[in-house]
Amino acid sequence: MVNPSAGRRRGAEEIARVGDALRARGIPVHVTADAAEGADVAADAFARGDRVLACGGDGTVLGLAECAATHDGLLGVVPVGSGNDFARGLGLDPEDPLAALRVVDTGRETRVDLGRIRTADGGTRRFTTVAHSGLDGEVNRRANSVTRLSGTALYAVAAVRAIATYRPTEMRVRVDDTEWSGRPWLVAVANTPVYGGGMAIAPPARIDDGRLDVILVHGVSRARVLTCFPRMIRGTHLGIDGVEHLRGTTVTIEGPPGQEIYACGEQIGPLPATVDVVPRALRVVVPTAADVRD
Repeated sequence: MVNPSAGRRRGAEEIARVGDALRARGIPVHVTADAAEGADVAADAFARGDRVLACGGDGTVLGLAECAATHDGLLGVVPVGSGNDFARGLGLDPEDPLAALRVVDTGRETRVDLGRIRTADGGTRRFTTVAHSGLDGEVNRRANSVTRLSGTALYAVAAVRAIATYRPTEMRVRVDDTEWSGRPWLVAVANTPVYGGGMAIAPPARIDDGRLDVILVHGVSRARVLTCFPRMIRGTHLGIDGVEHLRGTTVTIEGPPGQEIYACGEQIGPLPATVDVVPRALRVVVPTAADVRD
């Protein structure tokens, strides 16, 4: 399943190379017109007992992961998007999509967790990487309007612009039995360690531990957020003033009218929202230890 618009300018060349490599292996390639069509084709494939290889970014993978979880189908990932954070969580190299094709030949099957969001409008959506609200939502909105960059560079440029204008609002966050309230810059609920094209927001997060890692950034100035941002990219921000780390299985986020929650680079719906973990919900193919070392 190939998303032809993944990866922006870089993606077109990568997709062409991946398509050639798949055809050389005798694997049928379906180019999706949109997410809904991709999900329909994937559902038919899973019903036949076929495996599906998602060739795209986190948005493409998100839709196909939801479909795979619904049908208990087996999903592989070839990262050719602008973010590729779920691929990172699976141990794949986002800079080398062709190397990711090794999962077709030598990969092993495992099960990983998904997150699940229930929003104020009654919607329910599963997600693969990180759900977030606050500054992150404004960063996502700005990042989606930038066409020349990808990966961490895209997120960094969008973040600096968003930090300059964003004003934190009153929010309440409950993680299992622990409650927090205040004006956070951001609230991130992580199933994987990274988001935003490689930003290590929650280094302790594991994709198969049945828990969610919650990162709150609060009580610091705009200038402090800017100076701490490089540490958030590297994942060395935990423990510094203004950064709080909680862990649990169910997270409730309340905020002012109009505040949205995002996940995997997409707007999901309005707050209040409840986020929980669905353990071992998704069958995936991951690299073997030998492939990772190579």
